Amino acid sequence: GQPDERVALSALTEPQERTITAGGYTLHLLLDREGAEMTASDCPTQDCVHTGRITRSGNKLYYHVFENSIGPLPLMGLKGEDIDCIRMLATGAEVPVSHSWMSGNYPDLAFADLGPDPVLPDPVDTVLEVTLKE
Repeated sequence: GQPDERVALSALTEPQERTITAGGYTLHLLLDREGAEMTASDCPTQDCVHTGRITRSGNKLYYHVFENSIGPLPLMGLKGEDIDCIRMLATGAEVPVSHSWMSGNYPDLAFADLGPDPVLPDPVDTVLEVTLKE
């Protein structure tokens, strides 16, 4: 899909809450100078909420994962072709982009393949560093 709006986070002087309706669901975002976080949604799986906070530095996005996922982890806002590489920040281990049957159902969304029975290195805040293609 196309973006509804672009927000220059560095220009924010205080946190902002946004509500977006997309795909029949209502999504609640919290934006501040350091990043964005989906705080609530009425979708049944809550994937976007479980993704955690997303921050950025240059061509790197940092997905702060607060809860383990069942299956591949959706990387909200990214397509597979946008990604150069993904790694676990804590361990440096490379994480492949998922090409499973499930991720194939969502061609406009990239998924990180955390393995068949993933254990997050940090149970509070595991960070995936996603390097974007130039």
